[in-house]
Amino acid sequence: GSEATLLTRQHLQQLEQRVAQAREAQELAARRHREGRAERRALTQQVEQLKMELNSLQHTYQVTKECKFGLGAEADMGVVQDKLGTSLELRWTGKVASQMTRHDNTMSQLQADITGRRKEVQALQKEEAALAAHILALRQEKEHLLYHLSHTPTQPTPTV
Repeated sequence: GSEATLLTRQHLQQLEQRVAQAREAQELAARRHREGRAERRALTQQVEQLKMELNSLQHTYQVTKECKFGLGAEADMGVVQDKLGTSLELRWTGKVASQMTRHDNTMSQLQADITGRRKEVQALQKEEAALAAHILALRQEKEHLLYHLSHTPTQPTPTV
């Protein structure tokens, strides 16, 4: 009888544990979903912002063009976009190159640090081995002396 109640209690506890785990997993999934939605919303806002900026630029360009060439002059946005694209590409490759250089410098510095540390560790290991050998030699010497002391008959010290 008591075994059965123990089993059912254990079973109940396992079920409760499973329910708790499932609830945690569900909450995690919901949180991830919310975060994903928030991220998508933020990205959408960024896209809208960029579109507005582009429209503003196009408008500014149109006004400038009209001021220079009179009303009705069509702005060739294709040319502007090409120029903008080229400019961005040039700046981007420069940025990437400088990032790569910085990364390479950091990596070689790390490599040098690691090499230095490795040499330090090796030196310390050699020192440790030498100390261990020295300790062993001292122990052997001590045992040797103790052995001799125990096997040497004690003689009364001669009085003068």
